[in-house]
Amino acid sequence: MLGKLLKYDLKANRNLFLLMYGVLLAIALGTRMVIGSIVRDLEGYSGLGIMAAFLLMSFFMAVVVISVLGYILVIRRFYQHLFSGEGYLTFTLPVTASQHFASKVISGMFWLFASLLVQAAGLLILAAGALKHEIVKEVLGVMTELYEPFFGSGDFVWQIIFAVFNSVISLMMIYFAVCLGQMSRRRRVLSSVVWYFGLSFLFNMIAGAATEMFINVDIMGDVLVTYEIGYYVMNTVVMLLKAIVFAGGSILIMQKKLNLE
Repeated sequence: MLGKLLKYDLKANRNLFLLMYGVLLAIALGTRMVIGSIVRDLEGYSGLGIMAAFLLMSFFMAVVVISVLGYILVIRRFYQHLFSGEGYLTFTLPVTASQHFASKVISGMFWLFASLLVQAAGLLILAAGALKHEIVKEVLGVMTELYEPFFGSGDFVWQIIFAVFNSVISLMMIYFAVCLGQMSRRRRVLSSVVWYFGLSFLFNMIAGAATEMFINVDIMGDVLVTYEIGYYVMNTVVMLLKAIVFAGGSILIMQKKLNLE
């Protein structure tokens, strides 16, 4: 049943997301066509130069809009499907609260990660049209030389893993804040925003305090726990704590404290 629910959730905002992606890529392609090879030798404020500058500004504005609007669409889907009038029908389905929550997290992250990929594709389109291959190779060579120790170490892999899980947990925290906010009789949106910032502050304090506990601490009198070890260990613990609190709390609210008024 989770598969069917996930398919339904992915379709809910599909047209809007695809429209946004199409607009962004069209702007990127149009900017590339206008700039072409002249971007390196742009003179004064010619009509072509003004158009190129306008298209570049439009592209970066579109990137910001898509980033913000993507979150808005995902959050709106979560709220409307579960806590608005639509929720009366939603909770008559033979689906558990945990399945509803899991489907919203998976579908939401799918579209948010897809947005990042489309934004990256747009940047590649611009770079391919605006820069010489020699310049690109030179920049990549410098970056490779600078970050080769980092890329070649396990830190790079761990940072990627942490970034992915932190993104998922951040969305779960937003959902949990929405669940807490919907219990209010009035001003649910404002209540959800207050809960979100309150949760962010609380868990940032916990993460900071927990990580510091592992700096320069002896274990069994022999092994010194470095900052790096403390960072990875305590961030893993805090992420698990967040996942349990946000997922468990959201599911419990949907089961016990549902307010569809």
